[in-house]
Amino acid sequence: MSIKLKIGIINVFLIKFLSVTSISFAENQSFRHSLESYSMHDTIALRIQPRQVDSNIPGQDNWASGSLMHPYAVTIGNARVGISGSTEDHNPNGQLILAGSPDGPNTNGCLLCMFDTVSALNIAGISGGGSSNWINGPLGISQYGSADSPVEYIMQDNANMQVMNLKVADYTATEIILASAMTTDQMARIHYGMYAISNSIDTSLATPTFSASNNLPSPNYYASTVISVIDRTHIKVSGWAVPGAGNSTSGQVPSTSNLDTKWTDFGIPTIGIGGRTNTSAINWVTYFTTTNSWLNNYENEIDILGDPGFAAGRMRIHGLTMTYQGPTPSADSYALNLNTIALPVQLHMEVKPTGYGVQSNSFITKGNSGVSVKGDIWESFEHAAFADSTSNMRLVGWLKKETNTKGWPSSSFSIGLHVDGIQGEAKTGSKMGRLTFNPLLFGTEAIQVGGWALGNGNSYAFGSVSNEPTVLNGGYLGFQEKGWSSGISFPTIQATSPSKLNIRDNNGKNVTLNTYELEVINSLIVPFKRPPSSRSPCNQGQIEDDENYHYVCVSKNRWKRAILSDF
Repeated sequence: MSIKLKIGIINVFLIKFLSVTSISFAENQSFRHSLESYSMHDTIALRIQPRQVDSNIPGQDNWASGSLMHPYAVTIGNARVGISGSTEDHNPNGQLILAGSPDGPNTNGCLLCMFDTVSALNIAGISGGGSSNWINGPLGISQYGSADSPVEYIMQDNANMQVMNLKVADYTATEIILASAMTTDQMARIHYGMYAISNSIDTSLATPTFSASNNLPSPNYYASTVISVIDRTHIKVSGWAVPGAGNSTSGQVPSTSNLDTKWTDFGIPTIGIGGRTNTSAINWVTYFTTTNSWLNNYENEIDILGDPGFAAGRMRIHGLTMTYQGPTPSADSYALNLNTIALPVQLHMEVKPTGYGVQSNSFITKGNSGVSVKGDIWESFEHAAFADSTSNMRLVGWLKKETNTKGWPSSSFSIGLHVDGIQGEAKTGSKMGRLTFNPLLFGTEAIQVGGWALGNGNSYAFGSVSNEPTVLNGGYLGFQEKGWSSGISFPTIQATSPSKLNIRDNNGKNVTLNTYELEVINSLIVPFKRPPSSRSPCNQGQIEDDENYHYVCVSKNRWKRAILSDF
């Protein structure tokens, strides 16, 4: 039976057909209760085909190639709606236009609502969930702070997926033999290409174990895809293999004795027709070719436009939010994966100078506002972790304006450890050790451009002076790799060769440790005093002098002396 009507349709289920169309209802052995909408020139604009029983009936393919009608219930834009150049040519490419206003909780709150579940009315995320949903009146409104209205809402729920889990009597290499006859509705739902996931396992593969410290295990169950329905107890399939196991040998047959108890636990041989093991709310694929194509740029864009008249702080922006609530997943889980090795930039951000580029509970980066007045401090980044769950150990990088001189020669940059304090505030917390580049060393008038220093939170322990290879210690002690600079107002320890170490004062007088020998330049000053007696406490080799004698400790607590005379 076929009925064809010519009617004018405007805003039918929010699909706008601005021209007069015709609608055809058809019922035959292939399609039951199908609907087609035609333009005045008999080109199909909308086709709804909820059931496909016989894949061999011709004329079911709406696409340019292939022998089967693709298993989609609704086809829009199958052909041009109008004739080019005519007043009817309002939608030549068959776009789908939805116009409406989300205006309430649950399904009232989305313009385009898509559900991969039978729990379509149990919506979490549109004006609250559970008892906090606004659909519950004051009880929900008092618990949830906003009236949500997402234009597009997608919900997936694997506990309520419309998967046909059918009992299995046996398998062959190309068939599923069911233990019970399928209903007419079940037969009508099955189409070419559907997933067929069994709970029969390959015992030669490792039994999966699940742990938050390990990656998700590889499958060990057999799977296939549907070719056709043979009869109420037989389904033809393309052949069997374990997903990802690499064994494509023809003729594999699942066993009804070796059943899965890890991924599922049905307890009896079961086949999931339409079952899936991986899902996503959105999967975008764009393919580029360089052959005579005008398309050469790809981008996904979210634009949020605010009225310039809005007062600062009048609105809140949450551009992209992902949440996960549940037990700890496998170790190979992540919130964001950038698998874009070929791209020169993996993550590009334009950050407000005084804002945050990245802000998390353990790591932050900030904008490039910087410093301009002497004493200014600007934190650039921070990484933190807790010691014994009590002390927050913050590795902080900050810029400081040391003098009023303009430009970079007046600023230092430090990396240091701060204990506790406020995230993003380099001035807070207990200051531990730090490394500073371009330091302002103790007792100097200008920072040491090109130098560096090590210190605690308040002063430097020692630093490298930029104009000579010297490391300073608060202006009192220096270490020098080579060279011999006199006149510097601090003592210096200097290595002049692999076997010589010099210790000198600010006048150039020094002592040299040459392997096991002591060399003294200019003079050696020994204590000017005398032991009280020849049995006074001493260590062997110890020497002392007075005006008349030179004293030597020849053994433990045993002194001898030699007389001194003029010459």
